[in-house]
Amino acid sequence: MSDFKIVEVTHEQSPALIHCHPNGLKSLPSEALSGSRRAAFNNPEIDEWLVMRHHYENMSLYLHQLFTIDLTKVIAVYQNEGDSAFTIQTDDQRKIEVAAPSPETAVESLNDFAAQWEKAAGSLLRHANHVFLPAAIYSIQAENEVLYINFRDQSVSFELGSAEQTAELLGQLSQRWQLAIGSQR
Repeated sequence: MSDFKIVEVTHEQSPALIHCHPNGLKSLPSEALSGSRRAAFNNPEIDEWLVMRHHYENMSLYLHQLFTIDLTKVIAVYQNEGDSAFTIQTDDQRKIEVAAPSPETAVESLNDFAAQWEKAAGSLLRHANHVFLPAAIYSIQAENEVLYINFRDQSVSFELGSAEQTAELLGQLSQRWQLAIGSQR
């Protein structure tokens, strides 16, 4: 049990705690779910099979050993520099922090998650260890050294070295956002 970390899943109305294993994420391609409407995956940490029922045809699920998430509800995934965890934000204001044994492993897990997410949701907007769903973004805003990616009821921010760097990144991300939105139409 010492390998597990307790991380918080936050939601405006119902905070809860879950356990996440630091060995990274396990995933099952969404194609495996659609045929039989059931899927199973083997968790090497637990001596039993977990069976997940697939209730909706074509739903893209990401299966972690301790949680399952509908990838079409994710709006952002990011890792703050040097953290040994990454955060998944959903469109209903939930934040799931997924722990890893090191910052490098967290980046690998984030990239694996983002690859599966992109298959389910389409084109994503990326910057460093931040990945966003372009259609969910309401605005991108620079304020001194801080850049904000604003969604309907929440935002993600990160600090840069100077106001000039922030303004330059705002221009780059705005252009890439526009291209991403155009490619989805």
